[in-house]
Amino acid sequence: MIGRYALRLSLPFILLALAAPAAAVESDQEPVDPAEFRPQTLPPERPVARAGGAWVERGPAPTQSAQVSVPPNFEVCGAIQSIAAHPTDANIIYIGAVNGGIWKTTNGTAAQPTWTPQTNNLASQSIGAIAFDPTDGTRQTLIAGTGRLSNFAQRGDDELGVYRTTNGGANWTLLGSTGSPNLLGQKFMAVAARGATLLAASRTSGLFRSTNTGATWTLISGTGNLPTGGAFDLVADPFNSTRFYISVSGATPTILRSDDTGASWINVTTGVTGLSASTSHMRMAVGASSTLYLVVVNSGVLARVFRSANQGGNWTAMDVPAIHPGGQGFPNTAIAADPANANLVYISGDRITVGPFTGNVVRGNFANAAGSQFTTIMDGNAGNTAPHADSRSMVFDVNGNILESDDGGIYRRSSPTSSAGTWTSVIGNLNVMEVHDLAHDKVGNILTIGTQDNGTHMQQTSANLRWTFINGGDGGDVATDDISLAAAGSFRYISSQNFGGFRRANYNAANVFVSNLSMPVAAITDPQFVTPIELNVTDRSRMLVGGVNNVYEYTGANGATPVLTSLGAPGANRNAMAFGSATSSGAAS
Repeated sequence: MIGRYALRLSLPFILLALAAPAAAVESDQEPVDPAEFRPQTLPPERPVARAGGAWVERGPAPTQSAQVSVPPNFEVCGAIQSIAAHPTDANIIYIGAVNGGIWKTTNGTAAQPTWTPQTNNLASQSIGAIAFDPTDGTRQTLIAGTGRLSNFAQRGDDELGVYRTTNGGANWTLLGSTGSPNLLGQKFMAVAARGATLLAASRTSGLFRSTNTGATWTLISGTGNLPTGGAFDLVADPFNSTRFYISVSGATPTILRSDDTGASWINVTTGVTGLSASTSHMRMAVGASSTLYLVVVNSGVLARVFRSANQGGNWTAMDVPAIHPGGQGFPNTAIAADPANANLVYISGDRITVGPFTGNVVRGNFANAAGSQFTTIMDGNAGNTAPHADSRSMVFDVNGNILESDDGGIYRRSSPTSSAGTWTSVIGNLNVMEVHDLAHDKVGNILTIGTQDNGTHMQQTSANLRWTFINGGDGGDVATDDISLAAAGSFRYISSQNFGGFRRANYNAANVFVSNLSMPVAAITDPQFVTPIELNVTDRSRMLVGGVNNVYEYTGANGATPVLTSLGAPGANRNAMAFGSATSSGAAS
């Protein structure tokens, strides 16, 4: 996704595009962008061919040496929200990316799986959920729900409804975009298909149900015994095709069970404690012997874990592992129940508390005594390997391994019931990185990008789709000065979230790192999560920095001692800038 920060304009003097003040930044998530509350519309499908000549894929697909502990290549590819693992073939996997559409692999157990995009021409690439229809014995029918769930201020495509395929993903049909009620603007957290009966659980409005394969839909929340309110989660019992569980938000959150594919619901909340208006997420999983597990997230942090051996009739509390030091329980909580052992459950959160800040994944054993039920299954308990931070989904494949997706990609944990297994990459050639800014170096013919939660990356060569990680955290705005050093090389400006570690990196013409210069930043009191920077079109010694309430200028930016000065209000909150001169007419590089 190329966001608004990639804008490069050629106008006299300084141009600022203004927006409402930003909320205070907490954890590693950018606060929701007010622009994302825009009315949802149904745009046309994306054209297969675009004007302006031939477009050439440049990646990253993926990027390596990044913020993950998965040797040998330490790969990341971007945020993946949902996984659908084939029930009988571990090689076939579908994923729904946060802002990269739906992809499929048929060699998912290979060291470098080959993934094929399924939905490049579809109008929305923001996927919230994907699932097989188990009533189709050929395993060719799947449905997927759209939803903006990016940690990058929940930016994304319009939330259009539900996609369905009956030929394994070769073609997809959009369901529910017309009629009354339609599914426009619904943030789907989970979907399910049972032949003609389809269920789509929306965090926005609740549960939608269709009994005619999506020709028409009914919002059933607020009818029968199902309360009004958005749905946190919807899960199926793999041992009973008509049984489902739903968790519902509100002042008094609830958990309900249906034994007739959603036609009616029974409240099974009794015995679940810790629920309130501060409950920000509830996720569930069903494992061996139809054992149900539930996690409750309050104010972004895991607060309760429960187990029920009788479909919600009774609940038993378990220990509560610390998996959310970043406070990102929504959307970064995942749960999977072991399909072979009714006592085992796996839960993942946002990150660990120390560098390299990788994922935080634990295994719970109900058979153990209270106080000793959970243990990690990463780092020292996984051969010193760990997935990327900010988990989103966990499922078992048919071989008994866990597939986990997060803001870095998709990874596999072998032998999850013990500490003998390790984490490996399933990324292959996946290219779903959320890129919000890029800059081109004409000397080395190299692109540099700033990305959501995956840091800053650069091409190894202009034609190589495999990129290299060069800076951590959430990638900041990037800029390249490929003029000051003439043919000798370039200066590349990079930072992390909230303008952390802003520096000028010198690369030679062969794209080899030469040196760093830390830029003075003490005067900047109001950085943005992604703080825009802009070099002057004609004078590369001058650079603008856009704070929330103030604009700043570096003079001597390309020299040994850059000087930073505040230009005062109005600031450049959440928006791009252009920096030219009265005589300039060309665009910034």
